[in-house]
Amino acid sequence: MTFRLPAGVVLTLGVLSVMSTPLQAQDRIARSFEQLQVFVSPGDTVLVRDDSGEEVSGRIARLTATELVVLVANTPRVFAATDPLRIRQRRGDSLANGTWIGFASGVGLAVVAVAADGGDYFASPGWVVVAAAIYGAMGAGIGVGVDALVRGRHVIYEQIPNRPPPVAVAPIVGPRRVGAMLAVRF
Repeated sequence: MTFRLPAGVVLTLGVLSVMSTPLQAQDRIARSFEQLQVFVSPGDTVLVRDDSGEEVSGRIARLTATELVVLVANTPRVFAATDPLRIRQRRGDSLANGTWIGFASGVGLAVVAVAADGGDYFASPGWVVVAAAIYGAMGAGIGVGVDALVRGRHVIYEQIPNRPPPVAVAPIVGPRRVGAMLAVRF
C-alpha cells in the first residue's frame, strides 16, 4: 500500500513548519512602583510576598512612586519601593497563544483529513487551502474560548535584592601554588 500526499498538503505542511515557533505567554513585569501604576490601581486585589517569604493578600489602598499600601483584613501594610517584593495578581490568560494554537490544530486536522481521503475530489491544492482555512478558523475560535476561561496568578512586579551569588569561585595564585577557592553560602 502506497500513501502519497498531494502537493497542496505538502505545501501546507511546509508553511506550518515555518510558522510554528514556540508560543509562550510572556508576562510583563514592572520593576518600579511607577511602572506598577500602569498595571494596577487602588482597589485592586494583589498578593504581596516580602523578603521573608510571607505572602499577604489584600486590596491596594495607595500606590505612589515610593510606597505601596495594601489593606490586609482592613489593616494597612506599607511596603517601600526599595523592599524586595514579588507582587502577583489574578489575571486572564493572553488570547493570542490560544488563537495560534487553535489555528495550528485546526489546520493540522484539515491536512490529516485531506491526506486520509483517497479521492481525487480533495487532491487539488485549492481544496486543501479551503479546508485548512475553515478548520483553522474553527480551531482559532475554540482556542480563544478556552483562553478566555483560563485565569491564573501572574507576577506583575518583582524587585530582587542584590545578594551575592550562593556559590563563588576565586583563584588562588602564589609562588608555589595555583588553585581555586570555592565558597558556598547557605
